Amino acid sequence: MSSKIIVVLADDKITKSLFSTVNFEENVILVLDRSSNIRRVKKLILRGSLPLFSVFKMLFADILRRNIDLKVPVLSIANNTDLLNLYEEYSPSQIILFRAGLIVKRDKFPADFDLLNIHCASIPSYGGLASIYRAIKNKDFSQKATLHRVTNKIDEGEVLKELPYEMTPTNSYRKNEDIAYKAGFDLLIEVLKTRGNGQYD
Repeated sequence: MSSKIIVVLADDKITKSLFSTVNFEENVILVLDRSSNIRRVKKLILRGSLPLFSVFKMLFADILRRNIDLKVPVLSIANNTDLLNLYEEYSPSQIILFRAGLIVKRDKFPADFDLLNIHCASIPSYGGLASIYRAIKNKDFSQKATLHRVTNKIDEGEVLKELPYEMTPTNSYRKNEDIAYKAGFDLLIEVLKTRGNGQYD
């Protein structure tokens, strides 16, 4: 049997819509990240890490989307302790984050463990929060979904694989966001085909 792969995904409509289109193999364990809340968003806005206008854009885009339930069983986490407990329970070959808001403490995992993140914009230019919003604001419509190693600094790990995509100036924010997240999802599917063997070429 293939090694287990834990995929931690954002608990929102666009992610659920994407993940409802694929039947994943038994070795893939889907986990909803439920660490985000209004208090945390408020703190990020006040700190200047998250532009207020970007929050409105993202919130309005999500309101317009249909709510689709996932067809497969999923687990959930609320913090790093929950994620570590899953790691210890399943002994996965990889943990892959997809649009997860949880700031994972890399040093809690073995140094040689494959802890990866899929970011739906080019890094380092558009690492961190509100990346799609910032790219559109800068009229930087040519972007790349990126697979990179997780470090203790957000979106600064080694880039292992990229998938280019194009947004369109005449699109609504929601449509461009959909294009970006679909590219990230397609990249994830490519990575999962490696079955956790650590080969990304």
